[in-house]
Amino acid sequence: MSLHLTVRCDRSGPTGLCREALQTHTDDEPEAIDIATRAGWDMGGDGVDHCPHHA
Repeated sequence: MSLHLTVRCDRSGPTGLCREALQTHTDDEPEAIDIATRAGWDMGGDGVDHCPHHA
């Protein structure tokens, strides 16, 4: 069994939360943040993350 962190978009809209998610294939949080940032995600540092479409 392996663990990995999944980053989910926190953007909400009229139909609910955005469904975008990024599986980082790591269990290390700083590495997951780096992977998401390199993939265009806004990892604001305040616990609110946005996919490239909502960044």
